[in-house]
Amino acid sequence: MLTNQEAMRLIGLPKKVIEKGNPVDVISWRCKNGKARYFLSVEQEPNYSFLLDIQQSLKNNLKITLHFQEDTSKTGLLRIDYHGQHQNPREIKSSLPDRFKPYAAKWFGYHEHHIHYYVESYKPLAWAIPLADDEFPVKDITTTTDIFPVIQEFAVRINLETKFERVSS
Repeated sequence: MLTNQEAMRLIGLPKKVIEKGNPVDVISWRCKNGKARYFLSVEQEPNYSFLLDIQQSLKNNLKITLHFQEDTSKTGLLRIDYHGQHQNPREIKSSLPDRFKPYAAKWFGYHEHHIHYYVESYKPLAWAIPLADDEFPVKDITTTTDIFPVIQEFAVRINLETKFERVSS
């Protein structure tokens, strides 16, 4: 099990997308069938591998999930949900950072976009806070053109050095 500090360190490591076994500097982004998956590596930490998973609902094209995990252990480290639902745990353990405590047992409805963080002693990504209360810059998406900037900002948040370029569908 990771500590909160270890999880934040892993999020902050510089990463690159791997294609055909090699790191790439630029990648074309096109969400195919509502899903896009990217395997990531960290040059100075060969014992870790990561996965960036982007899912867009086929029924509601503004329902987006961006999920980042340490892939060897399948441990979720960070996730953002736009137009998704979630309920935080009720129990406050000693490992819970203070910033999460006001949101114990909070229910997030479809229109309260939120960001999940790894918190030690809990199931990975069990805790979320409203995007309105987080430093993530894109608080809402109202059209499909808002999705690409979200992906770019999420890449910055997970310290992804590979740059995304938009490709027409």
